This record gives sequence, C-alpha cells and structure tokens, in this order.
Amino acid sequence: MIKALCKARRATKAESLFNEMVSKGLKPSVATYNSMVDGWCKEGEIELAMSCMARMYEDEKDPDVVTYTSLIHGLCASGRPGEAISRWNEMKGRGCCPNVITFMALCGLSSEALVYFREMEEKEMEPDSGVYVSLVSSFLLSGNISAGFGIFREMVCKGRFPVLVDRNCMLAIDAADKFAEDYRTSCYITCLIKDGEKLVAESFEIQYTSPGMHTGISQLDKAVKATQIHRLTHHKTYFDSKKIYAAFFFLIYAALHLVDTRIDLIVDT
Repeated sequence: MIKALCKARRATKAESLFNEMVSKGLKPSVATYNSMVDGWCKEGEIELAMSCMARMYEDEKDPDVVTYTSLIHGLCASGRPGEAISRWNEMKGRGCCPNVITFMALCGLSSEALVYFREMEEKEMEPDSGVYVSLVSSFLLSGNISAGFGIFREMVCKGRFPVLVDRNCMLAIDAADKFAEDYRTSCYITCLIKDGEKLVAESFEIQYTSPGMHTGISQLDKAVKATQIHRLTHHKTYFDSKKIYAAFFFLIYAALHLVDTRIDLIVDT
C-alpha cells in the first residue's frame, strides 16, 4: 500500500500509514523505506527524503543502491548537483555498486557524468543506449556540441544505438539534427550517413524512388510506414546487428532531412 501511494505521488498519506505501522510495533523493511524516499523525491520534498534516510540509520537499516538512486535523482532534479555528487561518493564509499539508473540521474551534470561514464567502462559496466543518449543530451544542453558528438559517434561505433521502437531513438534524431546544423559537426554527420548507406547496402537491397518523403522529426512515424521500414524492424537479421540499427538510422535521417527522395527497402533474399 505504501509503495502504491508513493508511486501515485501521495507521500503524505503513505507516511501516515508508515507511522501507523511503526506505532504498532512493526519494523519497516529497506524496501519500505526506499518507497518513502522515492515518494518524497518525486514530489520534490528532498529534505523529507533525507530525513527518511536518516530514520533508516536510526532503525539500523542500511540504505542500498535503490535508496541512493532515488535521492541522487531527486537532488539533480532539484538543482542541487553538488549534493548529488556527494551522495554518489558516499554511496561508493559504503560499498554500494552504482547501477545504470544511478548514473543516468547524474547525466544532467555533463562533465561529472563523463567522469563516471568512463568509470563505468573501467569496471566493465556496459553503458546501454539510454546512458549514451542521456550523456549526449547533457552535453547539448550545456552547449558542448563537440563533446556531445564524440559520445554520439562512440555510441554508433560500439553498436549501442537505440532501436527504432525505442523512445531514445527520437532523442537521438534530435541530437543528430543539432549536429547537422552546427558547422563543427555537420560534415561528420554526412560521413556517418555515407557509412550507414554502405553498411545497409551490404545487408539489404535498396531501391530509390521519388518524390514524397515526409520531412521533419514529427513525421518520422509516417515516413517509416510510407517506406516499408517497419517491415525490417521485425526481421531477424536486422535485430542481430546493433550496427545495422545505427546505419539504418542514418539512412532514415538522410531521407528525412537531407534528401528529397523516398526510400523503399526490401530484405535481400
């Protein structure tokens, strides 16, 4: 019940139940404390979340990675990056292994996030597409286009590009838009498109017809349906290669933004 109330952003009601439970002699579990910390953080009540965490210590319950993740995310969302980093370091000092979600909470801090991103790699924690896209977005927000593109290109080269049905794909399209518009990175986007054309051509038969390709990010779904691209998203070979996803993305991007053509792709049998 407490968890459900916290998810529904009713932390005050959840706390009433929590206190009632304690008054009856019941001991809250770490999971229950975590629900309360997360609930307060979601409502922006960071001080109450930290008070709840303090109660955990009093109750001889050790905060785990879930506790810290919620608090770090809440601190970042509340514009308190210094405290978020302090909690991150505290978590590591207590032997909690930072997970991907915790890292993503720090991605609003581009320079600091990059340090921990490399730390993840050193510890052989493989960043997924969500982590890459979050870091790219963080650099773009801070105006560091070159650094953002460096991570973007690394994501492509390592085959970590988000799949077409992933919401992160739209964020990647938005990032590619910004890189294509910036004089420092536009030529590199063109190179990635050419590499994508070559790689996709090796795996699929490509037929170009014209005109009629929809333009604009908001038209991606229509463009996908109009060009038979949706047929490939369920093809086994297509799913087997993350780099094919990345290459295919740049072909779609080229069709949407750089060329006034319609592209029909048919699986090469």
